[in-house]
Amino acid sequence: MKAGKVELNHVIYTEEKRSDVSLGAHLVRDACKGRMNVALLLSNDSDLQTPVKMAEEEDVSVITVNPYGHSKQAQHLLGTDQRTLNRRLLKQSQLPDPVTTGDGYEIYRPKEWVC
Repeated sequence: MKAGKVELNHVIYTEEKRSDVSLGAHLVRDACKGRMNVALLLSNDSDLQTPVKMAEEEDVSVITVNPYGHSKQAQHLLGTDQRTLNRRLLKQSQLPDPVTTGDGYEIYRPKEWVC
């Protein structure tokens, strides 16, 4: 950058997929319609705390499972009961890598899924 000149870069980066909003909306709707009495929520996103509380107000027990083990973050998702994901059991539950289809095509697990 030259003196007196400002160099600007336009960067668009977002991780928000609105999946938490959708999940929260469905949790509340299903609770209000009496479609369940227990919900299992695999997340540690504290943005879902309000929908969890709303479901609990409809007499739905919400079990939250933290996929990251014991979190050190200041806020985490709390439900009627909290659990942590057992990585060993998760690994044992995955399909082989790769999975071979009937016609011989190999489907590989995304590297992010490997425990």
